[in-house]
Amino acid sequence: MSEFCNDQDIEIYAINSHFSSSNYCILSVYRSPSGNFIHFLSSLDTILTRLYNNTLNIIICGDFNINYLENSNNRLQLDSLLASYNLHSVVDFPTRVTNSSCTAIDNIFINKHLNMGFSIQSCPNGLSDHDAQTLTLNIIQIQKPPAHHLTRRIINDYNILEFQLNLSYESWENVFNGDDVDLYLTISSTRICVHFTTPFHLQDVNTLITINHGSPLE
Repeated sequence: MSEFCNDQDIEIYAINSHFSSSNYCILSVYRSPSGNFIHFLSSLDTILTRLYNNTLNIIICGDFNINYLENSNNRLQLDSLLASYNLHSVVDFPTRVTNSSCTAIDNIFINKHLNMGFSIQSCPNGLSDHDAQTLTLNIIQIQKPPAHHLTRRIINDYNILEFQLNLSYESWENVFNGDDVDLYLTISSTRICVHFTTPFHLQDVNTLITINHGSPLE
């Protein structure tokens, strides 16, 4: 940004930030009331042309020395330029109050479609004759997809014996003596599955990892 800075006409700095799922570029601007206004507009237009894209959320803030509490030709030109980049003023209250004047020469410009539900308020700080402005954006948090739930069956000598014991209690006479092979195959498969799921029940993999890597039993 240093190539665009020109004393009195425009001083500008930029910060790139990433919040949630959005990329932000925050531009801080100062324009002297005695500077060349046309040069200011031209430089700002060139900067925005280089930066602007559909994935970047641009916010411009600073001291523009254009009173937004009244209509003026400078305000109209600045609004027209920034509107072409979908940027609009959000400060509608005084930012500099003296015994003889009340003006809104500090401002913030945002894309209201990308920053719905924003709020803006004055923040007198006692450090300057200009009040600060606080902009609050409601950044939408993108929910992460739930982690894939993994389960497995634990098979060891103990539950194999339990499975065999449960099968030994079953009466298989109606299976072996039946004539309908398909029917009795279904019956036997169902019984086997019932006895299988008891000793070889599903366990959460994360739980198993905790058990296997936990503190040793005393």
